[in-house]
Amino acid sequence: MKAYIIKIELNDSNPLIWRKVVLPAGGTFHRLHETIMRVTNFRGREPELGGHLYRFDLKEENSFVTNDLNKIDEHRDFQNNLDYYEERLKETEEKFLHFEKSFQKEMKKKALFPSKVKFDDYLEKYGEIEYLYDFGDSWTFRIMLLDGEGDAPPENVGGMDMFYEFLEAYNDPSHENHDDALEFVKMNVFWPCNEDHMNSLLKRLKYRKTEWDKISHENFIVIKDKYYKVRQ
Repeated sequence: MKAYIIKIELNDSNPLIWRKVVLPAGGTFHRLHETIMRVTNFRGREPELGGHLYRFDLKEENSFVTNDLNKIDEHRDFQNNLDYYEERLKETEEKFLHFEKSFQKEMKKKALFPSKVKFDDYLEKYGEIEYLYDFGDSWTFRIMLLDGEGDAPPENVGGMDMFYEFLEAYNDPSHENHDDALEFVKMNVFWPCNEDHMNSLLKRLKYRKTEWDKISHENFIVIKDKYYKVRQ
């Protein structure tokens, strides 16, 4: 069975927080997202259950993969109303034209739903993918095709600077905020980097055997699959 060895790095972490993971070929971007969640302290719940939005940026393809349905709808609206947006550009005042062009440039990017796109081609073609999790805290990862090191941040800690403040308080019993850090841990998933624990979580991910040749798709983007409700 074909598989990939990938390295996941948390940008701006110092010392570097990273993981090395083996993934079976044929997985979707949703499965890649789930894998990242299990080798970090993030929960990865769906937005409607209080979770966070995420996106994989595929810059070379001028596209991105996201669970943000609003972005997917915006791209679809742009594609269906090109004349309208062209007219908007003509009517926009000069002082606002830069913002309008930036807005339309973002809408022009093809937005894809994670469970409908396989990551194989992108990873093999470009060697790495950028991943953003939680648009508030803005955790950014670099996923490279090729162990792990560094304790990963807990959910909702507030970004990289706040994470290091949390670690300082959590690891120092004499710190004035140590008790607050312990209380925070009770409410949010956090465990130091532990290979056995990560492997046990990864084993719970179920990979179903797919008959890819029998699934309606175009360039590995699913059009129709009885296992998924494909968004129209």
